This record gives sequence, structure tokens and C-alpha cells, in this order.
Amino acid sequence: MVYDYRNRSPKTTGLLILTGDLWNDGMAQVGAIPITEPDEEGPSATRLSTLPDLMAWPGRLLLVEQERLTASLFRLAREDMAQVEDAICRILSLSDLCAELPGQPPTVPGRVDYPRWSEIYYSKRRIGQEHKRYVVVSNDLWNRSTQTAMVVRTTTSPARHAPGFPWIQGGKAKACAGEVVTVPAHELQLRSSERPFPSSLPRKDMVTIAREIVVTHELAGPLLGQGIICP
Repeated sequence: MVYDYRNRSPKTTGLLILTGDLWNDGMAQVGAIPITEPDEEGPSATRLSTLPDLMAWPGRLLLVEQERLTASLFRLAREDMAQVEDAICRILSLSDLCAELPGQPPTVPGRVDYPRWSEIYYSKRRIGQEHKRYVVVSNDLWNRSTQTAMVVRTTTSPARHAPGFPWIQGGKAKACAGEVVTVPAHELQLRSSERPFPSSLPRKDMVTIAREIVVTHELAGPLLGQGIICP
């Protein structure tokens, strides 16, 4: 569903909510992407087939306070929603990570001046009294070409028991899988001397996070269409 919201920018029509009821019912923030007028361009911009005067932005995942949402505007047609979901699945390499024999996104040759898949970084912006830790869940091809990254916050707090908070690091931390958000590369501490320990997650943890994102963002349908069944 696309919603209007408070403090909407002039060229933004509304926000398409991506997280499902299982997540939204218990959380203050929901996952969304902007729906805008078509005169803006950028990576992963998707022109809606049934609403050609509007664009969707699957690469701009946002976290939005539910209290900011106002009127429901319209529901995307099935083919438009499929375009959005397929784009998100590609950016997150979900078909590789959620396969019966999980793979991982390919590495990208050349200079590494971007956030890398499975790597953990501190945010440059202080939240409260600390810099939060984020693991990169988007693939390196996307990260390098856009100089952004889709990230998931990690936490050592055991308080979260709801779906969307899987254990990682052998039970030493949790990932906030329902809080996937796109950030510019310059908002992360990329220098090796400013990285947390551990500075990356093993593939098994990345698979766990990917499968949880499928649940929180209701992405099983696109994967099923590729013959992939997420457990």
C-alpha cells in the first residue's frame, strides 16, 4: 500500500510500505520506498507499468515512523509490485543466499572505496551516546556503482525476541533484519582502523539475515517464482 505522510517532499507522491503485518504490528518504524514523479533519475529507478507517471525507488529503502503515515493512497498493481520486489531481491542477492545450497554475491575487482557485503561498520552519526554497528547486506556491484549500501543494524542487546531479530555471531549478537535501510557510503566509517571487532560476518550469518529479510519484507513470492523455497 502507498501512503501519504507528514512532511512529504513536493515531488514525492507517497511511501510504498514493504514490511509486512508480522513486523508492522509490533514496531514503531516500518520499511518503505519513495514513489515519486518521473522526472527524477537514478540507479534502480523503476517506472511503474500501470502508473507511467510515477517512479518507484527500490534502492532507497527507508525506515519511517508509523505515526508519520497519514492517508492510504492506493495499492500497486501486482505487476508493478513484482518489479519492485525483483529489484530488491537482486540488490540483496537473495536468490543466491536463499538457495538450497546458499551462494554469495560475487566480489568486484578493483579499488575498494565502498562498503562491502558482509562487512560491519560503525555509523558516523552518533545515536544517543554511541555509534551503531551496521552490516552491509547489499551486493558489492550495487555498493560500488551507487556509493550507497543497504545495511542492517546489529545489537548485543538480548531484549528483542520478535521475528526479524535473528541471532548471529554464534549467539553473541542479533541482527535487526526488519530495519534494512539505505545509507550513503560516506555515513559509514570505512577506515580499517575505525572498524568494530569482528569486522565482518561469515556467510552462514548472512544467509540467516537474508532469510529473515524475506520474512519481514514478504519477499518469498519473487523467490518462489525462481524455484527457490525459503525455509
